[in-house]
Amino acid sequence: MPTVCSRRSFLVTSAGLVLATAAASSGARAARRRDKKIRDVEVGKRGVTITMELETAPFPAKNARYKDPTVIAFIPHHFRVKRDYRVDCVMHFHGYRDTAAEAMKRHQLREQLFDSKQNAIMIFPQGPVNAEDMSGGKLDDKNGFVNLLTEVRETLQTPSLQARLDKSGIPTKARIGKCILSAHSGGFRVASYCLEVGGFNVNEVYLFDALYGRTGIFHDWVAATYDNGGTMAERHKIVSFYSGEAPTIENKRLMWLFDKSGVEYVHEQIEGTELSKRDITKARAVFIRTQSRHDRVLFSTNAMRDCLYASCLDRHLRSDWFKDADGPRLDPR
Repeated sequence: MPTVCSRRSFLVTSAGLVLATAAASSGARAARRRDKKIRDVEVGKRGVTITMELETAPFPAKNARYKDPTVIAFIPHHFRVKRDYRVDCVMHFHGYRDTAAEAMKRHQLREQLFDSKQNAIMIFPQGPVNAEDMSGGKLDDKNGFVNLLTEVRETLQTPSLQARLDKSGIPTKARIGKCILSAHSGGFRVASYCLEVGGFNVNEVYLFDALYGRTGIFHDWVAATYDNGGTMAERHKIVSFYSGEAPTIENKRLMWLFDKSGVEYVHEQIEGTELSKRDITKARAVFIRTQSRHDRVLFSTNAMRDCLYASCLDRHLRSDWFKDADGPRLDPR
């Protein structure tokens, strides 16, 4: 006997089909828009480097002469989205007279993330191109940082990219988890604005000869969680390498502010020989006087790698870095 369908049921079913079709069409259009943001995909022996052009990139920005919207992401081959669908990330800001791509290569940042075995991705926004300028463009604005993180994550979730990433892919329900900021030289300024008005919790900050001002912002950010206790992931931690005259002055000022507010810190006068791996892992504030040149401080002693080893990030691969946890990090000879 033929099934009788009421007019109401027919309309409800039809409406559901129309909505489903519209949603599928909208999703397809969104995927195509994200596809257009991907400029290049480079598969290397350590991971996949994706060059994007994003609307929330630092530039173009109002009243700024810089127009390059480049943002680069590096996903190590060992990266896997966790069971909680959180994607941990490290965002690095380059300094004066540089570009995101050149700083990434010259400072061996992809290699150091890979060597740390940490389960995180690394993001490199393009700042002022080859200029003596510390401005952060849209990242100086309220919620500029969280807006950039969101667009990076959505773009990396593009279906066509998932096939290239294979097991390192980022599913659509994944969200940003722990976040670390890293800055070289003049990149400190945009990092400070991300802490102050960025709209997303930052877990750790690494400054590589990069404290030239806005020192109170970094103090307040560390002090905000100092008395809260909690796990490593729930605290704010800063590691600051310094050598130049201006960074030395500002690092001493930050230590003075910590002394004044009761925040304990550790201080190493000869890099790699006075603080152990355990020391730089447990401390909430770490100051290291480096003997490396300003343009080599990030990589000549694998400083970024060791910061990442000692971080709150989750590593799912085995490592012997902590085998001698209480010994010197570098050979003192």
